[in-house]
Amino acid sequence: MITAVNNVTPFSDDNREFREFRPDPAMRLFLYLIGILIPLLCTLPWSLPVGFFAIPPGPGRTLFMNLVYIPLAVILLLVLVWVPKYYSSISYSIQSDWLITEGGVVWKKRVRLPMDRVQLVNVTQGPLQRKYDLATVHVYTAATGQMQAELSFENVKNADEIRERLLSLVARYRADQTGLSSKEAPKPVHSALEAPASSSDKAIAQSILEELKAIRILLERRTERESKEEGNGVL
Repeated sequence: MITAVNNVTPFSDDNREFREFRPDPAMRLFLYLIGILIPLLCTLPWSLPVGFFAIPPGPGRTLFMNLVYIPLAVILLLVLVWVPKYYSSISYSIQSDWLITEGGVVWKKRVRLPMDRVQLVNVTQGPLQRKYDLATVHVYTAATGQMQAELSFENVKNADEIRERLLSLVARYRADQTGLSSKEAPKPVHSALEAPASSSDKAIAQSILEELKAIRILLERRTERESKEEGNGVL
């Protein structure tokens, strides 16, 4: 099952709204590996040869070791304190008309995405995530395209199930907005090209159509004027 707050499934009984849920606890392992391995790999390969071979024993070596390894120890200690706090701050929620993510230790970040802006939902899975049967669900909008996700549910189990249920909620929400019944609701959309047009999309299309008509009228007038000028020149 999907990891949820208080060990409750994020799907509600009526299948229209998710309860609040969080990433899988294995995410803490990923954060520990990144937060510890990167400082070590950036420091040890050059500091050990310099400290033990380039600098002779004495006060110089001691000073070098203190300047390098004391900050490194502080960074590793901060990682050990930060990871559990950061993990505890992350929460996800999929409501009937909003998608919400929240997280952050020092700076809190809360993202709220209206359901009608959802255009595409993708699932990605890295090698470490695959080992723990986790994945990340990315939500895209027309504004961001497919280059950058507007919102992501990171390191969750059953990501494909979340994706399908999310697409179903999007289709049902749009059906409710257009006044269609559940039987007449369109099938879930899997790409931005197949997404049903929203009211804002229709307004934009109408505006573009009016501008094209205006351009056509201007071109016709210009053509008529040039034809008259050519006729006068011949006479």
